[in-house]
Amino acid sequence: MSKALFRTPSQGDVEQLADFAELCCVRDGQISQASLNRLVNQVGEPPSADGIEDEESDSVPRAVESAFRELARRSESCGADGYPFELQDERLKIKDNAWNHRRQSAYLFMLFATCENMSSNRIVQIGDESIDGTAVFEEFVAHVCHRLFTGNVLDDYSGYKVFGPVARAGTLASSFSDCINDVIKEVHEGGCYEATDPAARPQDGGLDTFHWRTFADRRSSTLLYGTQCKTGRSWDKGDIAEACMDRYWRRWTQKGFELRPLSAFCVSRAIALRWDTYRTRGCLLLDRCRLTQYWGLYWWEQFIVEKALFGYSQKWSAHHKKSEVLGEEMNKWCQGSLERSAST
Repeated sequence: MSKALFRTPSQGDVEQLADFAELCCVRDGQISQASLNRLVNQVGEPPSADGIEDEESDSVPRAVESAFRELARRSESCGADGYPFELQDERLKIKDNAWNHRRQSAYLFMLFATCENMSSNRIVQIGDESIDGTAVFEEFVAHVCHRLFTGNVLDDYSGYKVFGPVARAGTLASSFSDCINDVIKEVHEGGCYEATDPAARPQDGGLDTFHWRTFADRRSSTLLYGTQCKTGRSWDKGDIAEACMDRYWRRWTQKGFELRPLSAFCVSRAIALRWDTYRTRGCLLLDRCRLTQYWGLYWWEQFIVEKALFGYSQKWSAHHKKSEVLGEEMNKWCQGSLERSAST
């Protein structure tokens, strides 16, 4: 198995230990506290210099108990029926329909995107199809944040742009300046593209998706928000501080925006510890559980209502189809990751 994906974590990291228990469930169907304890014990800690064993021999059971408490927290934090596992009698089991359930499979995708080495393994090959897990996560975040900030409204006054690699492949104009001008045109403010910082480089530079909610009067002073997306674990609170949308747009537009855009930092991790430290950095923090809660909630039911009340909605149909394709890509990416781990 892949040393990166199924590597047993140190006993002191509750978040990684909980992730590892979930991965074992994906692979084996279930795991008990006792089994997790044995796996951690197999890794063990380096012996002391004098060869005497550590007297704190119960530290591993305490760590495992903490990990299972973290798993219970995740179950509650994902919203109704969003968590793909169930806890019963000190045992974690994967639900039978997890991979076919819209929100539960999204949680599994983010679990893999956290535990996999995204520097070298973000792209998986399924037949002739190459799927970039980082790009899929950015598109996923765009869908989730659109629902979170607009209530799933689809009209001429709301929308989003993805500034990541999936966008540069064709969703947006080919040049960076055209990408910026596309947004300016939609929000009716900012003037035009202008690089106000000579030292800055024309690349996404922290902005992965950008969203807006405007008005029919086409005036300034609208709701704007941007996100920075991170997979894996190789980020820290310094990355959150950089996710300042106001500073970003003043760097690349002639006039900036009248209202400071909201900044959101979206991660595939299920943050267990130091939440208060991260949330004080001035950004809305959306982790795996929060993103799961708002992914695809009632999309199909709302599509049916829209069709019944107002006739066939081409915009709704295209948006729904796009989200369905995205869900399939997430499952395929996980499948490729599992196949790669089995061959190494």
